[in-house]
Formats: sequence, C-alpha cells, structure tokens
Amino acid sequence: MTQKKILFFDSKLYDEKTFTAALKTLNAHDKLHFTFLQSKLDDETVIEAQGYDGMCIVHQDTRIPNIVEKIHQNCPSVKIIALRSAGHKGVSLEIAKGYGIEICRIPPYSPHAVAEHAVALLLSLNRNMHHAFFRTKQHNFTLDGLVGVDLFGKTVGIIGTGDIGICAVNIFLDFGCKVLCYDIKPDEEAAKKKGFEYVTMDELLQKSDIVSLHAPLNDSTYHLIDKTAFDKMKQGAMLINTSRGPLVDAQALVDCLKSRKLRGVALDVYEFKDKYYFYNDYSQKVMDDDTLARLISMPNTIVTSHQVFLTEEALKKIAESIVQILCYNIKPDEETAKKKGFEYVTMDELLQKSDIVSLHAPLNDSTYHLIDKAAFEKMKQGAMLINTSRGPLVDAQALVDCLKSKKLRGAALDVYEFKDKYYFYNDYSQKVMDDDTLARLISMPNTIVTSHQAFLTEEALKKIAESIVQSLLDFFHGKKENI
Repeated sequence: MTQKKILFFDSKLYDEKTFTAALKTLNAHDKLHFTFLQSKLDDETVIEAQGYDGMCIVHQDTRIPNIVEKIHQNCPSVKIIALRSAGHKGVSLEIAKGYGIEICRIPPYSPHAVAEHAVALLLSLNRNMHHAFFRTKQHNFTLDGLVGVDLFGKTVGIIGTGDIGICAVNIFLDFGCKVLCYDIKPDEEAAKKKGFEYVTMDELLQKSDIVSLHAPLNDSTYHLIDKTAFDKMKQGAMLINTSRGPLVDAQALVDCLKSRKLRGVALDVYEFKDKYYFYNDYSQKVMDDDTLARLISMPNTIVTSHQVFLTEEALKKIAESIVQILCYNIKPDEETAKKKGFEYVTMDELLQKSDIVSLHAPLNDSTYHLIDKAAFEKMKQGAMLINTSRGPLVDAQALVDCLKSKKLRGAALDVYEFKDKYYFYNDYSQKVMDDDTLARLISMPNTIVTSHQAFLTEEALKKIAESIVQSLLDFFHGKKENI
C-alpha cells in the first residue's frame, strides 16, 4: 500500500502525541503520513489540504456550511474525511458519496471517561470545589457557603442507559445511591441484576435529587429538559449534562436557576447556535451568547469545555481507531473493481441494496458491532447475513431481535461474539448452555451456526502445519526476524 498523506486541522499537542504513538503501535508508518496544523478549517485554510489523500477534522468543523462541497472544490485529491468524534451531524453522507469522498467517524471510545467526568462534575458542584479552590488561592480559608449534601442515600435519575449511562449507574450504586433510570428500551434484566429501577420520565424527574443526562441527540430528545421538565423536578435538585448540549433548553435552564428551583447545574456541553465557543480563548473578548454568559456567571453553575473525552486512555483509543479506519478504508481499489466488474459503495448503500451481506472484515475498534441494530434496520427486508470473519462484528442480541422481527430471511455464522465462555470445539450436548443468546440463535429454523470451521480443509491444515514448523526451525536457528 502506497503511503497516504493525511492533514489534521485544529490539532492540539495531545493530538500529535497520541496519533504519532498510534502509528507506531499499529505499525502504520509505511501506510500513513500525518501532518498536523494548528489552524482551524475554514474557507481560507481549506486549500492547505491540496495534494493530500485525506483530512482529519474535529466535530465543530462540520458546522461550516457546505463543508464537503468546499473540500471537493478546493482539494479534489481528498478521498476520505476522518472525524475525531463519534457524530457526523452537519456532514452529508450522500453529498460526500457523490464526490467519491468517504466519511468516517470513531466508534464509542470510552464510556468510563464520560461517566467519570459526569460524576466529577457532580462532586465539584455539590461540595462547591470550584469556590473552595479559588478561595484558598486567595488565602481565604473560611467555610461559609461551601455546604453540600451527602450523596449516600440520595436518588439519582439516569436518562439514557447505553454504555455510558450504565457506567454512571454502576458508580452511583457504589456511592450508595438509589438509582432510577429512563430509557425508551429498558434493559430490565440489567436493572434486576444491578439493583436499579426503570421508571417513567415524569417519575424520574419528580423523585430524583440528581438528574444526569446520557441520551443521544435526535428529534425526540431535542430540548428533552425544557421548562415543563424543570417544573416537574424536585426543589433543590441538581442537573448534570455531559451528553449533548441541545438536550437542555439553555434559556429555560437560566430561568429555572433564577427561580431558585435547582440547587445547581454542571454542564460539559451546551446548545450553541451562531458561534461555537468551546476549545477557544475568549477571555479578552465580549461573548455574544447572552445565555451562556449568564450561566457561567451564576455561582451554582459549572461549565467545562466539552472535555469528557480528555483522558489518556480515551485519546489513545480515539487515535488508534482513526489510524485503523484510515489504513482499512482509504481509497478502495477501483482498478480491481473495474477489472472484475464490481462496485464500491458506502456502507449504508450496501446494506440498503444487498440481498445477501457477507462479512470479511478484520476486527478492530472501528468494526466492533459493525452490524448492530442501526445496521439491521437499514438492511433490505428478506436479506440474508453471512459471517465467517470475526464474531464481534455482529451484535448477537441485535441479530436475535432482527430475526424475531422477521426482517431477515436468515443468518449463517461460523463465528460468534463469545463473552464469558467459549463453546466452539467442545461438546455441550449433555449440558445446559449459559449463553442464552447463542442458544436462541441455534434454536431458530432460519439460522445456521457452525463451530468456526472455515479453516478446515486439507490444504489449509497442511499450510498451517508447515508454517508453524518453519517458524520453530527459524527460532531455534536464531532467525527470529523471520518469525
């Protein structure tokens, strides 16, 4: 593979450090060359990407009007845009496809980092750490105005129980809190196992001393916490949002705080409209956003600059995910496609148009649960799925749900995403299987599961044996570079 050039816009020191380390970790120096620019992507700087094969940008760059069109017009060599974020709102995938540009984003990178930041915000808000810190800096060691409450025994409401929400649930349960949750698809089994309870949205708001948001942003969750929701919350409750800014109606939040209804609020996100302030220094400028300025001015409000992802572990995972994506996705082999008569398309188009989907991708952070609930929803009615590659490419529970809904004609698997116990290559015919999902798949009449026997041919076995023997000979003869 020819080394491809990737230009990073709005690069920070931690970006250069983690992405350079990722190239080394994944042995990708011969495949990718990174150039890091501190400049932000805009109408003037876009020309810096001329001659590059791809770009790596941040989420706020997607707010630039017609960004894909401008990149294509000014930098026709760019064939892939990697987002250093999980979302791609503002980037039209269809427009990008029309220009032959691939848009890729990172998979969820560290639910623990996000959940821990939410808890850190709550602890700081509750115990007034933001005030105590500045007092002692001024040699003011008084305690008036720093009184908090015990979190032990309090009721915490978690809205959204995906990976991040469940991480938050675990932490608050360990604090000795009672945890109430709301989700459009409650996981009652997890609730029973862990000891939390699913309730209605109204009940959660009315009973919770702390409300923490961990829901995605979509049409149904926009301004989920509005004036009506604030009216239902307990007097003296605290609100934490580390998820998406527009989940909370910012002006309604200001009005609620002014009414003294809430004890306080901590935000790592905000519903920006005309200008995105986070990650920029406005300390010597007048802010145009009156609502944000008012929130920041309040003594019982903490606002951080969307730093939930800022842990060493999360940054490492982000960098390695993007390097893996770029190594795997960049520039399809159009010459081979033309010669053999097949066509490269976007993932969405492939799912929507294929009668049969067959998986042959490697397993990495970017392909884990590549075929999940969202992917199944995009597939054709009556399609068939084949997986002989890696088990965790397919979300097994989502596959069961899809088969039960009669969406698929059938599925055939030679691999499976084992969690606690590996069943393949063993005889469990006289034992009860602990894996309910695998048992359910096997029980379905339109599902075939084989015991990872894709390699089981005489020729393949011969090659495996000869390779291992040669490696052993090389090792014992000191030829370790051949191993």
